[in-house]
Amino acid sequence: MSGKQPIEGLTVRIWDPPSSETDISKKADNLSKGSRGYREYTEQIVLSTSYLFSVNDDISIELKKSTRDWDAEKKKLESVQDLPLVSRTDTTDSQSLRNVKLQHDLWDHISKKICEITDPNSKKEWEVIVELFRKLREGIYATNWSHGDYTFAIKVFEHSIDSSIKARNFNELSKSLSGLINDLYIFKKDAENPYYLLLHILYHCCFVQNAEKAMETLLKLNRNSNEGIFGKQLTKCVFVTENPISFFRLYYNNPYPTFRAMMDNYTDRMRLKAIDVMRKAYLSASIEWVGIWLGVKNDNQMVVSIIEALVQPTCIKSVDNDFQLIHFLKKRK
Repeated sequence: MSGKQPIEGLTVRIWDPPSSETDISKKADNLSKGSRGYREYTEQIVLSTSYLFSVNDDISIELKKSTRDWDAEKKKLESVQDLPLVSRTDTTDSQSLRNVKLQHDLWDHISKKICEITDPNSKKEWEVIVELFRKLREGIYATNWSHGDYTFAIKVFEHSIDSSIKARNFNELSKSLSGLINDLYIFKKDAENPYYLLLHILYHCCFVQNAEKAMETLLKLNRNSNEGIFGKQLTKCVFVTENPISFFRLYYNNPYPTFRAMMDNYTDRMRLKAIDVMRKAYLSASIEWVGIWLGVKNDNQMVVSIIEALVQPTCIKSVDNDFQLIHFLKKRK
């Protein structure tokens, strides 16, 4: 292959009609050789002068070699995990996550990365997975749910929710839940999973305190199922009774351990409610009883520490370690 680089410019092809039978026979010979009766010449456009130069002219302008590493860029495009967010790519880019095949390739890569996680409790390791799911979700949404492949889209959004909880990334959790519950489960009603419906209720109870949305999702659950019973009790103690004892009973006894991670976001609010009630109802109370209100089991020191951390200045008058009592300062109205 010649080492010369092709000249970029304007190629003009001119048709020469045959003027005689002899020319016609010559044209026929040329056609078999690929000439097809055209004359060609190329002109190079020099942007700095706007003049046109023929390729046969003497060009004194030096053409500089590109410094871009084309091999590196090609390799980057071939790494599906390195593809940018769809929102940062051109709509005509075929090598973006608007390409459904690349979406499936990224899904395969994410599945492999999940299997390679060494510490399932490491938020840092899960955060990498969450970022990959963010790219994939955006690509799926931009292609109208992978061109109507709702089964694939639902699978991605459900696993994105699981990963977001493990990473404690509740911002991405909110986006994943919204797409799954408000869109995908609407399109494919028979795919509704009670587990994810209940996570949606937990989010509206413990993060945004939206009773209307929580009740709307609750109606989709079988009231006699574990999820239905748990959801009804949770919405009642959060929005109706505001009962800390009931809340922490659910906290320690729920259908799925992952729910506790969601409820952690609401524990301090319930504990403040509990302290407020006890200061009005008791001048003193046993540490064990106070612990039940605060959701703390068998750790008297933690009971005292939680109260002092949540209420400043302190509301504790004194602690009687001999009789295991907490004496409260009377709450001013």
